[in-house]
Amino acid sequence: MPSNQSSLSLIMNLFRIILVALAVWIIIRLWQSRKTKSKQVSRKTPGKAIPTMVPCAVCAMHIPDSEALKRGDKYYCSQQHLDADT
Repeated sequence: MPSNQSSLSLIMNLFRIILVALAVWIIIRLWQSRKTKSKQVSRKTPGKAIPTMVPCAVCAMHIPDSEALKRGDKYYCSQQHLDADT
């Protein structure tokens, strides 16, 4: 039967091994998450600019100004709304 001193020594050694393994695991996880974040940032490429949205003078639906029909200072979402607001 082992003595209490050797049992305690064995438990402390196992505890140290577990703590070191946990620390190594945490360091690896942090390194991987930083690596993943840096890849995500580097993948971002400048895309198209967000178009200016304008409301239709008839129904108030917002549409990109590049697709809107314009008469004076008013914008329209369709030819029907342009014709209806005369």
